[in-house]
Amino acid sequence: MTTTDSPEMVQTEGTETSFAHWCGELADVAVAASVCLVPLCLGGRIALGQVLLLACAVIAALGWSGTLVFGRKTTWISTGTEPLLVGVLVLGLLQLTPFPGELLSWLSPQHGKLLPMWSAGAEVAGSFGSWRTLSLSVGETESALIVGLSYVLLFSVAMQRIRRVSDVERLLKTVAISVSAMAVFGVVQWLSNNGKFFWFYDYPLTSPEHRMKGAFTNRNHFAQFLALGCAPLLWWILRVLDKRTSAQASFGSRGSSKSDSDTALGGLLLVLGVLVFAVLFSLSRGGMIALGVSLFVMLIALFWIGALSGRVLGSLLGISAIAGCLFVMLGHEKVGERLDNWQSDSRLAIWQANVQVINHFPLFGTGLGSHSEAYPLFYDPPFAETEFTHAENSYLQVASECGLCGLLLAGISVTYCAVWCWRGLRTRNSVRERMLAAAISASLAANFVHALVDFVWFVPGLMTTVLVLAACARRLDQLSAATGVVSVSGIARATGVRVENSSPTPRVLPRGLGLITAVATLAVGCWSCPPLLHATLAEPHWFDYLRLTLRSPEAREDSANQDETESPTAETDGIDDEAEADPIARFKQRVASLSHVTKLNPDHVRAHVRLSALYLSAFDELQKNSENPMSLAQLRDAALASPFESVAAMREWLQRAVGPNLKYLDAAADHARQAVRLCPLQAAAYVSLADLAFLEDRNTARSTELLHQALLVRPHSAQVRFVVGREAMLEGRVDDAVNAWKGAFHQQRIYQDRILDLLVGNVPPQVILDDFDPELDVLQKLEVRYRQLPAQYPVIARAYADSLRIDAARPDCDRPIDRLVSAAGVFARLNRPTETELCFRRALEIDTHSVAVRRSYGNFLIEQGQFTRAAEQLQAGVRLAPGDDSLRRMAELAAKRSMQSDSRIQPIEFRRKRSLTRSASEGERSVNR
Repeated sequence: MTTTDSPEMVQTEGTETSFAHWCGELADVAVAASVCLVPLCLGGRIALGQVLLLACAVIAALGWSGTLVFGRKTTWISTGTEPLLVGVLVLGLLQLTPFPGELLSWLSPQHGKLLPMWSAGAEVAGSFGSWRTLSLSVGETESALIVGLSYVLLFSVAMQRIRRVSDVERLLKTVAISVSAMAVFGVVQWLSNNGKFFWFYDYPLTSPEHRMKGAFTNRNHFAQFLALGCAPLLWWILRVLDKRTSAQASFGSRGSSKSDSDTALGGLLLVLGVLVFAVLFSLSRGGMIALGVSLFVMLIALFWIGALSGRVLGSLLGISAIAGCLFVMLGHEKVGERLDNWQSDSRLAIWQANVQVINHFPLFGTGLGSHSEAYPLFYDPPFAETEFTHAENSYLQVASECGLCGLLLAGISVTYCAVWCWRGLRTRNSVRERMLAAAISASLAANFVHALVDFVWFVPGLMTTVLVLAACARRLDQLSAATGVVSVSGIARATGVRVENSSPTPRVLPRGLGLITAVATLAVGCWSCPPLLHATLAEPHWFDYLRLTLRSPEAREDSANQDETESPTAETDGIDDEAEADPIARFKQRVASLSHVTKLNPDHVRAHVRLSALYLSAFDELQKNSENPMSLAQLRDAALASPFESVAAMREWLQRAVGPNLKYLDAAADHARQAVRLCPLQAAAYVSLADLAFLEDRNTARSTELLHQALLVRPHSAQVRFVVGREAMLEGRVDDAVNAWKGAFHQQRIYQDRILDLLVGNVPPQVILDDFDPELDVLQKLEVRYRQLPAQYPVIARAYADSLRIDAARPDCDRPIDRLVSAAGVFARLNRPTETELCFRRALEIDTHSVAVRRSYGNFLIEQGQFTRAAEQLQAGVRLAPGDDSLRRMAELAAKRSMQSDSRIQPIEFRRKRSLTRSASEGERSVNR
């Protein structure tokens, strides 16, 4: 098979100096490093991975600039993607650009409605200023823009460095090697894991112990990475087989070249089997679909271009057999169960929330990287300890963060790739080029399909590979057009997207262009380095805080659907000091870790919010042991009720009242204020500021405004609704408090308990039952609480007992006997013996061999004075559990007391049954005589 390199290469052959050649090699190495090294940094999702991505991009761009400066002939290849790349950068810069208030309201009307305290006309606007950017999370948008700049640099350099078909082959081999290494590493780490990534790195949000993840924090991303490399790996196998056929070597022939070929072929086939095995046992449904799409597209394309043969099919069948054997040996049940479970209510809910975000911010979205802050505007999952850092749909997330403008750019990009791949397959050139197009098409198709159900476009470790493959597709399209005729694309006609069909001759440019690109690259690096450096230095301390705050690794390990909700990056705000062996030491460590974070990275919004909350907790704890143990609420009420002449006079009194503890309140206010200035969607910070507003303003209206603002940005937040209801309760507006708490009651357990603390004894129990519709576990808590209130106890107890019986009657109830026994206990406390006995009888109907039921039933009968019946139940229990001495003693006591008891206390039915039994016994004795 002849090599069909582009004629344009003939023009540039031998035109580079040795130093220019070295610069070009440096650029190639940097591009390859982005594919191989960035995925190893937990998919590039940690700060170190983004630093490595930027370094690869800058080095690649500088290396390419060196070829322009020192080459004998400075050339540029127009790819037709330059306007698209510029559009992406312009959109990101537009989101960070400060606009006048009127222009911002015209571009995004929802900003003014969502942030009234930031509007120019607001009375309290002076405390925060005016929000002037389209992005609602400037720090995250800036970080995302840096990643986007890195993508643009890598893609552009890869486009310029691909000058011949062999360059495309080299990049595909690089992708195949990187993916193969990741597959092997993932399997080895899974089989020998100690709960840490790479056996030494403890990532606080997830671990690879129970899920095969390789170097990624999410099994879906690990599976997608392998799916991206499956087609290039299969192409490499076919390439080796094609060379063997060209050399006219039989399958069993010997020779050094043949031996090398056999070794390479055997290794590639083995790695392909490991790859398929790893995707299956990642238990990623999206990854399995992506792998299936990749193989399907690859095989269909190969069949279409006539590149499949019987030998190849035999090899593929062999690989399938190996994978199948491993599948059967190592747990096909898990994969089967995973594939049988396709329900994902949380995924549908987060998609709907993103649709709402798009409806409210249609043109430019809420800002790159702002998803985790924007989706709670419309969705807050109940009783969840995780957050949706991403939308679980790349297309939806692009639209929610960048609006319809961003979605349009993404759609054009996907269309471009589809057109390039289609034309590469339709070319009339050699099979070699069409096989390359088949491999690239399969990988990109897998990515575009998987993007429908996951956020694979927002993982740098995946996108570097996708961008390299896209660059290969475009340059292969151009190289093919230079040596052959390509048919008109039906996709281009259908979409109306114009993609040039000719391979342009490299344009000769002034040498100074290389200097300009080098200076621009250095400018990008200098602008990007400080925020990335701050994030990198602060991240270890942030992770230390998360390790101290989150539960044990076993408790925070992925649940069955954790990859769907993206909880590898999810975090909890709760601080469970009671569960810690040394809460004071842990508390100090948390404060120290967050303090380091805010010092090293002042733009870390979450650290400011949590540090503010910790300082408030520290104040409350210190006040409990102080000489004047006033809580924050008591201190605020006293300060507002006293007729101070000025705020300074009030602060002087506060200093005397709480002493040095006042500094914690000032620090909490400072960090909360900094948090909302960085991101105005931080409701917890508004709540803290509302509690602390009296330190600077004695007007209670300010606290109300702050709580209203918090409610606007987090309408479903349990914390916000609880505080709003608490303030209403303190002001005597019980109905308003109940209305506010309705939305918080079924959101988080901690606020549910706090609401009950304020409601029990202050409102009639029927109000709790009617307005809050408590579930069974909540009714259990209420039943315990109301035992101390005998007058109101029957209402709650009856509701709890009825709920227990209803739950026990459900076909899917897994503990019906426990429910009935508990209901019997409640009815017994209500002195309703008939219903109590009915519960016990129903429990025995379900399981006549339950020792626990007979013990409880017998104890109840003893309390009712029915000793004979109690003895019967207890003796039956003894026969079921002869080793239970306590039960035997209870049975003997009941039998003894039954012989001493008066039969008149027995029910009529029992006395009738007993008389019949006695008559039968006397008749039997007379017969025996």
